[in-house]
Amino acid sequence: MRIEKPTEQKLKSALLEGALERLRESEKEYDVDLGKRGLTDGVRWATRRAEYAELENLAERYEEYEVYDTDEDDEEGAPGLFLRLIGGVDIDDEAVDEFWRYTLGKDARDPVMYKPEYWDAFIKGAISVFEQV
Repeated sequence: MRIEKPTEQKLKSALLEGALERLRESEKEYDVDLGKRGLTDGVRWATRRAEYAELENLAERYEEYEVYDTDEDDEEGAPGLFLRLIGGVDIDDEAVDEFWRYTLGKDARDPVMYKPEYWDAFIKGAISVFEQV
């Protein structure tokens, strides 16, 4: 009995399908991880740095935004929009960078900082602290 060797195209197809499945699973884990990171960072900010007025502003104004889809709402992206929500004025790139370095030791240009999954979780974490006050 002769075993047929797979063609190069079949091998590539099988390898590609396996890689795509692995990447789909990785994407799901990444989204979950973004939510966990955002929640942790939001709670950290609320408990370590936030002022009561900032949390109150955030809780009230967040209702206007359901998801922080960042590239359209504010030229500084989600970090700039967030600063406006907590009551910041005169927000520019420098203010965004300074806030995030000081607050969480993060780079405001980190692509994670522009993902809706991260922002929704960040805000929910911060608001959950405010609701316990």
